[in-house]
Amino acid sequence: MYKSSEYPFLYHFSLFDSFSASLSAGVTGRKGGISNAPYDSFNTALHCGDETEAVIENRKRLCEALHIDFSAYTCSEQIHGSESAAVAESQKGAGCRDYGSTIKGTDALMTDRKGILLNIHLADCVPLIFYDWKKQTGALVHAGWKGTAAGIAGKTVRAMREAFGSSPESILAAIGPSIGPCCFEIGSDTADKIESGFNYSTDVISREENGIHADLWKANEEQLLEAGLKQHNIESAGICTSCHNDEFYSYRAEGGLTGRFSAYLLLK
Repeated sequence: MYKSSEYPFLYHFSLFDSFSASLSAGVTGRKGGISNAPYDSFNTALHCGDETEAVIENRKRLCEALHIDFSAYTCSEQIHGSESAAVAESQKGAGCRDYGSTIKGTDALMTDRKGILLNIHLADCVPLIFYDWKKQTGALVHAGWKGTAAGIAGKTVRAMREAFGSSPESILAAIGPSIGPCCFEIGSDTADKIESGFNYSTDVISREENGIHADLWKANEEQLLEAGLKQHNIESAGICTSCHNDEFYSYRAEGGLTGRFSAYLLLK
């Protein structure tokens, strides 16, 4: 992952560079917006306590940077589940101005429609960006520990296959910035739920004297490989939001009172 622009700060994945004519996808940083502390400054979420006017302006700045009208900004409710939704043309703009009109009951958005700017909002949870270069379809996944334990990564790959005829072999997947195993200390109950949710071939939970830690990057990557994706078609940013909360928002590092950055996908 590399920074592609400043004010607003946008980060892109090398994996998608060959498809720039048909795809815009990446994540935002926390700089380049107008939100005041503790949401400073490029908060794109309406549900965390920031002023609505500031959030809408920040969202408009993202749209301007991507050369798309603000009415295309589309987002989901994000309930820490594992359900996905295929976004139709009639749902374009859902949630762009108010949280109440988001696409309900889902943490993953998929589409085969051009001109819809899909967004998820994050501050430690794992963003997954999928692009099927053959079918020209895409998906965004909000994978917190609960969604990861419920297998949301693999479920969304299967949902793309059912909705669009996608083949896992042609799906590219980016794993964006999120809390890393260095900082994601958890209790034994949470560790058991993550481990029991999937038959991992490598350890995603480390139990040491300094506590129990979970590697959500590895957990989601293993789910993608199990779903049929190729290793060379997966790129992980490997950036911990808690360690780098000067660049990205971190719920844990900032005591819960903070903004959210976006992962976005736009088919062109």
